[in-house]
Amino acid sequence: METTVNLTVTACFKRAKGGLAPWQVRRLGSYIDENLHSELSIGELASIARLSRSHFSRAFRDSFGKPPHQYIIRRRLHRAKGLLLSTGEPIVKIAAECGLADQAHLTKLFRKIVGESPAHWRRMRMDPVNWAR
Repeated sequence: METTVNLTVTACFKRAKGGLAPWQVRRLGSYIDENLHSELSIGELASIARLSRSHFSRAFRDSFGKPPHQYIIRRRLHRAKGLLLSTGEPIVKIAAECGLADQAHLTKLFRKIVGESPAHWRRMRMDPVNWAR
């Protein structure tokens, strides 16, 4: 029985090994969310974490579960979803506020990850009374 417990603890340790420190995760998460509207480079993020670019990319993936670029895209789409539901702003403006090149870029990513266009997604979730405003 002790062997099983030790293996489990060892397995957990190996999964966490090589990831970012908690302060790095907090700092990077906050920085990314605060700067989604702008271009975020691996070099910039690596310097915030005080790591080399190659070490940073591996550690980021271990800690966040996705490579930096994929994580940032997901955060941008999460922000876009919030803006789609909470504002009546045109999709082109929402795309710009989320740091995406244009409406077509947002639509392509949104359709790929969410499975439908941002306009359709918004229409299906909006209250008809609020939609007229």
